[in-house]
Amino acid sequence: MPSRTDLEGYCGETASALIQLAGLVLAPEAAAGFASAAGHAGCAQGIAGLLRLLPLHRSRGQCYLPADVLAAAGTSREDFLAGSDRAGTARAIAAMVALGREHAAQFEAEARGMPSALRPAFLPATLAPAYLDRVAALGDEAATQPADISALRRHWTLLRRAMRGWG
Repeated sequence: MPSRTDLEGYCGETASALIQLAGLVLAPEAAAGFASAAGHAGCAQGIAGLLRLLPLHRSRGQCYLPADVLAAAGTSREDFLAGSDRAGTARAIAAMVALGREHAAQFEAEARGMPSALRPAFLPATLAPAYLDRVAALGDEAATQPADISALRRHWTLLRRAMRGWG
């Protein structure tokens, strides 16, 4: 990814588009009012997923962290893949976590008042904050160690949002 904007665009065209499509199937009349929420939900979900897959991507010699984020963190794609700049890797991961949290917070703010018929479309994005917290706790080790949450936490989070929604 050359830039943060490119990453957000990619997430918008993939994860966000799927959420929006699911919403159109579930509640066509209401879905249009939550298109922006779908955009932010997809970005939060996509960024969390990218961070969770860092160890796999690095083992394959792949780096999907945006080049501008790496540069702002004072590191490069090559140093990230080689593991030669742990401090730069930690800063880049922290910046990506912050970006994911920004989208997750915006999604949750825009999801207030969402009709229950739309909730299933957005449920996968509900897990993004928990995964982002786990990645943040790992710091630079998230580049080599998978970031996962317990099955109980995963199911509880999904159940709570499915029953109560947001806000």
